Amino acid sequence: MHRNLEQAETNNRKLSDRIHQLIDEMSQLRSEMDSLNFQITHKDISLAESKDKLATKSKEIKALQSKLKTLEKKSSLAQMNLSEMDSLRLELERTTENLNSKKYEIECMEKGIEATHEITSREIDALSSAQLNSMEENSHL
Repeated sequence: MHRNLEQAETNNRKLSDRIHQLIDEMSQLRSEMDSLNFQITHKDISLAESKDKLATKSKEIKALQSKLKTLEKKSSLAQMNLSEMDSLRLELERTTENLNSKKYEIECMEKGIEATHEITSREIDALSSAQLNSMEENSHL
């Protein structure tokens, strides 16, 4: 019986040691759990911040894409306007050349008319002189 009692005490001590060991392990596991919960919470916060940043960047990208489309449209219109301006500039040059050509034709015609007028005036003067001479000769007869 004494042996049984000693055996029971030994078993109780072993059991008590094991219980203390398990309590220490539980305490360590709780500490690790708290640490992991903190890490998870921190990562959740970091993930939420990253999602917010991503959403903000996505909005910025969409806004920039919209601006790019607007600028591309404006650029296309500007190119069309430049092309139209070039076309109008060429048309103006052709019209100016045509006008200059017509002015030259008119100048030539005016010079021709002036020359014809001078010739005609000389002929008229000559005929008038001849007529006067003829009248004077007739009056002397």
